[in-house]
Amino acid sequence: MKYLCKITFVGFGFDYWIGGTKLIDDRKWVWFNYGEEIGYANWQTGQPDFPNVEKCLQVWKVGEKLEWNDRTCENSLRFICERYRTNARWFDAVDFCRNINMKLLSIGSHEENEQIYKYIREASKGFEYWTGGTRLIDGQKWVWFPYAEEIDYTNWGNGQPSDPNGEKCLQVWKQNEKLMWNDRPCDVQFHFICERYDQENQRTPHI
Repeated sequence: MKYLCKITFVGFGFDYWIGGTKLIDDRKWVWFNYGEEIGYANWQTGQPDFPNVEKCLQVWKVGEKLEWNDRTCENSLRFICERYRTNARWFDAVDFCRNINMKLLSIGSHEENEQIYKYIREASKGFEYWTGGTRLIDGQKWVWFPYAEEIDYTNWGNGQPSDPNGEKCLQVWKQNEKLMWNDRPCDVQFHFICERYDQENQRTPHI
């Protein structure tokens, strides 16, 4: 919950769907995919309040906290996804992001690099992540996939990129409280970060 709360504090909206619902069993709140009854809860005072109408679980920011609320399932809200498969080759990561209408992460500034470091530090899901950077499109330069936009800001680790012929995909990793860049073979499996552009053109990373 602490990590989800931090995501909502960086300007991506106030209301989010999560997987809680009463649609499966009207007598109790469960997590949708598995029908597992919800144990921990952080309902806002007075919630849930309409058990016969509001059967889906929303979280929202209240001051500096993230609290729960029941809502009618037809409302259109932002949402937070999670997945259990943790590693993939670069090509498979591209496909995964595309299938959920996202793309692999691109980083355009030092500020973005710092922000992504904060995300993955809080997520605690490993040290190495694929991004959308690659030399597969143009063997002479690094670009962001899928738009072939040349990479201008970089934060390469010492001695990187080190293998222009064999390592053509861009990985980032946590090192000494920083997010450093490295070129790697595209068929190695790492965690990865998808991103999308929301209605306000703000990037929302999904790890």
